[in-house]
Amino acid sequence: MGLIATPKLFQQLWGIWPTETIHSDVNKKLYLIYRVFVIGWYSLFNIFQAIASIRLLSNKESFERISKCLSVVITLILMLINSIIYYKNRIPNMCLEVSKTENLILNNVHESEVYSSYQSALRRNIYLNRYIVGSSIFTLLTFIGVSAMEVVKIGPDYWKYDNVSFMHELYLPFDKSNFSVGIIFVNVWISIESVVVNGVIQTTLYALVMYGALRFKVLQIRLKRLNESEIKGGKIRFLKKLVIDHQECLRFIKDLNNATSYVLLMSFLLNSVKVASVIFPLMAVTSFLDFAFPLIYSSMLISEVFFLGWMCNEVQAESLNVADSIFQTSWYMENKEYKMVLQIMIMRAQRPVAMRIGPFGTMTAGTIMTTLKAAYSYATLMLNQ
Repeated sequence: MGLIATPKLFQQLWGIWPTETIHSDVNKKLYLIYRVFVIGWYSLFNIFQAIASIRLLSNKESFERISKCLSVVITLILMLINSIIYYKNRIPNMCLEVSKTENLILNNVHESEVYSSYQSALRRNIYLNRYIVGSSIFTLLTFIGVSAMEVVKIGPDYWKYDNVSFMHELYLPFDKSNFSVGIIFVNVWISIESVVVNGVIQTTLYALVMYGALRFKVLQIRLKRLNESEIKGGKIRFLKKLVIDHQECLRFIKDLNNATSYVLLMSFLLNSVKVASVIFPLMAVTSFLDFAFPLIYSSMLISEVFFLGWMCNEVQAESLNVADSIFQTSWYMENKEYKMVLQIMIMRAQRPVAMRIGPFGTMTAGTIMTTLKAAYSYATLMLNQ
């Protein structure tokens, strides 16, 4: 069990795990076919959902129905786009890099403090993954349950009404009553697939960001060894190795930013709209069926927003702590060359490393609060219209 264990499972299910890890040519071809089928089918479903959304708008349906539909459509399309960005930017390959580093940490029994920090990060990651998976499954079950209760409440005539839909608003160019079982199966299947896609996006991003913060933490621990009077190979050689480690930490975050900056940008731009579109039904609730799904869904969205801000803050804080760790060494007792190397390292460490929102700045706790404030403002505005 490691930081990448859960992301690997979801990426394999979604079909974007690197094929170079598959040794058999037959299995590799079968996996490529599976990838095309899963992503292609999910994309086709989203197209029919988008058509249904346009029809709702053109028919001027109730605002509550349109807002619920748009929330689900935006979420599913955004997840699809983000997963394609993950694949295109080779984020699964970055997960392989993390797995290799984890093995080095686990095999180095002499650095007990490093191992302890890794175990602490691993525990936090496990709890976070459990929450993400658990909340996604609970939201899915609630979505299915609420939709099933609507079918039972209305009875057989449910499939004859145009102003109701099972789970997702979906454009269907045929009589729904003749294909009710198939409609239920497809909607439930797509919802399960959405849990997988959400797992790919959330668990992978959190694991990689947590790994980035861990790398800076490990560097701080190793910097403490510079206070030891005797270091095998000499202090200056050990220091130069730490400089290389620092450069590797910076390189990893830079690569992660290049791969995910537009994922964070889309999340920043659309999270407010998504949260507002599910908060709005809560503010205008008239029955339990109207209340249950928006409450659970909005809780999941808001928690994901907070987790993202927390993890991005961790990277920024740990990168800045490197400079403090360097200053706490016995640098004043060393020679000129040693001091010069430390000064250069401190100068770079004093520039905070942060996850970027495309070209528009960094993701921080303040950004998350701005997102939630905007969501509340949008929901209030919609309620007053």
